[in-house]
Amino acid sequence: MNLTCSSFTVVTRHYPHQAGTEFYAYATAALKATARLRAHLHPDNARPQAIISTLLFNYLTSYRHVLSLQDYQYQLLSSTAIHTLTNTRVATVITYAQFQQPDYQPGPLHYLPAMFLRAPSATPSLPLLINSDQQCPFRARSLHFAAHHPVTTQAIDSWAAIINLVRAGQGVALLPAYLTQDDTLTRIPGTPGYRVPYRTYTRQ
Repeated sequence: MNLTCSSFTVVTRHYPHQAGTEFYAYATAALKATARLRAHLHPDNARPQAIISTLLFNYLTSYRHVLSLQDYQYQLLSSTAIHTLTNTRVATVITYAQFQQPDYQPGPLHYLPAMFLRAPSATPSLPLLINSDQQCPFRARSLHFAAHHPVTTQAIDSWAAIINLVRAGQGVALLPAYLTQDDTLTRIPGTPGYRVPYRTYTRQ
């Protein structure tokens, strides 16, 4: 409380009584106990949230094992969706898309190896399957390749569908190189390989 006199101000302070101090301690303990109970009953809500590109999610969790399902609550988004994000407040964004948000600190640059793949028994003259995600670097590299080679292209709006079609021998596609590990896909001879850059962005 401020008491204003003619030429000076007197400031008085009120200190809590013993009962107020005890109530504050009780309320603080109750809030902490409630938070612990919620985390126990709803463990998903206790994990930080992460936005990640679909192919990177598969690569970092299933192949490299540097991410665990226990690390985050994951939201898989397209490169276009990540590129156009505004006012997101998730803890982490992992992507090869263009991501520029002032509240996020970019980590070191890493690379996802990629190559043009087909099924071992695939016939010649299969269409080149291209993801319809406009901001996807795999799409950009595929279109650049198609512009300089006599191939037909087919846009597909699903990475899972593209991978399944290639494995079924119904198309070829630029895909992460680790997909050759199970012998269901093989590199197309004479085609280039790529290193697709990606980063982890951490909210400050």
